[in-house]
Amino acid sequence: MARLYLITDETLGLEANLKLFTTEFLAGCGVFQLRLDNLSDREFHQAALEFSRRCHEAGVPFIVNDRVDIALAAGADGVHLGADDLPVEVVRRLVGGELLIGRTVRNRQQAVDAQRDGASYLAAGPCFGTQTKPALEPIGVGAVKEITAACELPVCAIGGITPDKLALVLDAHPAYTAVISSVTRSDDPAKAKQKLVTMLSIDEHNLQPRRLEKRGGSGES
Repeated sequence: MARLYLITDETLGLEANLKLFTTEFLAGCGVFQLRLDNLSDREFHQAALEFSRRCHEAGVPFIVNDRVDIALAAGADGVHLGADDLPVEVVRRLVGGELLIGRTVRNRQQAVDAQRDGASYLAAGPCFGTQTKPALEPIGVGAVKEITAACELPVCAIGGITPDKLALVLDAHPAYTAVISSVTRSDDPAKAKQKLVTMLSIDEHNLQPRRLEKRGGSGES
């Protein structure tokens, strides 16, 4: 089975995200990531502290997007790095085994490089066109399948994933499936979230569940 990887919706703003992603709402998810770029450092840190508390109460790994310093200061479980962020090997040297490190990748070579450099998991995408990052060309489910086959790390499929596309995505055998708008912009976010959790829990594709595990140093893969 795959697990649900939830991400905050930047179009909603901080207060709406705080109201939506309660401890009860987060329960049952595989991972939660805080991604809100339009905040001051102080605001982002305060938000990270609150979401860290909620995630840990819900038993859900908490990931901070981009900001290694905020992740460490807020007691997060990990940090997620995009293509324009610090290299994985640099962050691994900085944090040692203290944090999970996620890395966004678009092809097999990037995935292999990230695994070599000490990443803990990969986010492959965008699978489909997405309003979150409209300028990015979708890589397609085939590329996600190549990435999952090439690496031993857990892979999270991300980008434009809706319930009607879920079967296509699961054929790529991801460990996690990330969604934003399919939940946050639903008329009933709690119902939409639970529907995805239920759909992902059905092992129709002989998926092997894989957990995010902290890694000790840059030499580990």
